[in-house]
Amino acid sequence: MKRHRHDKAAPAAALALILLFSGLPQVQAGTRDDHALEPLVAAQIHFLGGSTWGEIGAELDRLKADGFNAVFFRAFQNRGDRYHAFAASAEEAEAVGLYFVSSLAPTVADMIPTLSQLCRERGMKLYAWMATRRMDWLEEEAWRDIRYNLADGSLQTAAHYDLFNPDFAAYLLRLFEELAALPVDGIVLQDDFVIKTYEGFTPAGLGSFRLQNGGEASPRAMFAETFLGDDNRLHVRNHGKPYELWCLHKAERLRRLGEALAARCKRMKVNVEVVLNVYYDTVLAPVDSLCWLGQDLESIAASPFDRICLMAYHRQIAAEQAVSVSEAIVLTAELVSQLQQRLGDRLVVKLQSIDWESREEIDPAELALLLNAIGGGVGNWALAPVEPDGTVGGKIAPLLAERVGR
Repeated sequence: MKRHRHDKAAPAAALALILLFSGLPQVQAGTRDDHALEPLVAAQIHFLGGSTWGEIGAELDRLKADGFNAVFFRAFQNRGDRYHAFAASAEEAEAVGLYFVSSLAPTVADMIPTLSQLCRERGMKLYAWMATRRMDWLEEEAWRDIRYNLADGSLQTAAHYDLFNPDFAAYLLRLFEELAALPVDGIVLQDDFVIKTYEGFTPAGLGSFRLQNGGEASPRAMFAETFLGDDNRLHVRNHGKPYELWCLHKAERLRRLGEALAARCKRMKVNVEVVLNVYYDTVLAPVDSLCWLGQDLESIAASPFDRICLMAYHRQIAAEQAVSVSEAIVLTAELVSQLQQRLGDRLVVKLQSIDWESREEIDPAELALLLNAIGGGVGNWALAPVEPDGTVGGKIAPLLAERVGR
């Protein structure tokens, strides 16, 4: 299937000056709508099992009865993603695109308008969960990110797109604006809204760094001194001089583009909620996270995002930090407490229902231990994923609903 090409509305050089420096909508840090946020118990839907609207309605009835009052619905389809059952014909054609009608991308199945109606009939909110960097329906090679290969010192074109690129940024802003115009209560940014350690070395990224800092950000200089660690992987011993400035440059780009996305969505519909996913590393190791991901805790706390989802995935933390599950539960609770002090009712604690490695469901009793460790005071929760044939949601959602007073 031919992928979508986007016609440029302005020369790239002009957009570079407009978008990278002066054209992104300016949003004063920390300005958000003052409407009270309702307590949230959200089911993150990677795969919606109903193949008819009647079956989907029944699935929503089950979620509502379990205690969920909101759905984070995957609104995009990339290669390798499981197709929502309603889009069986698109699966046969191996289609990629969106689960809503857009002038900017192909439609896999137009689901959001009717899904929104079904949610509203049940007193549930619908949040469209949307990709920000990987969009397999596009074939804009000039927009792709460029990453540094630490092993051989080469620069390689990535599969995802470059958040520094002004043409791609303009496309992303228009796409989110179209999504905000639909009957959704909110938009959740996919957790790909980051610029990782070895990413961003594109003409736009390097060029904007040069203009703003008066020097070069050479990846070969920043990552020159490497060694083989005990994990049999290459590590960098000493980063070159511009590395800290480069990390700050990435974080500043994410801050400004994030604010622009929120502003564009609010311009289309003032009460739409815009939600950011935050990695646990951003709370656990703020300085390292700034370099690893471009996520800056101070900027996030001052951002205009209505809600901030902490991906409090304790099994992932146990694996990556090489600690026991019990130790990871204690650590996760500490991270939640730290972020709650900064964000208050903007914080959404997102729990994992399956082990990412084994793909097996996590024992609800283990999640209950995590809830007890976190304690009271958290007013917003999400569970990811909630599967049609899963059992965790039905046992955990009532506990979450009880915690938010529902």
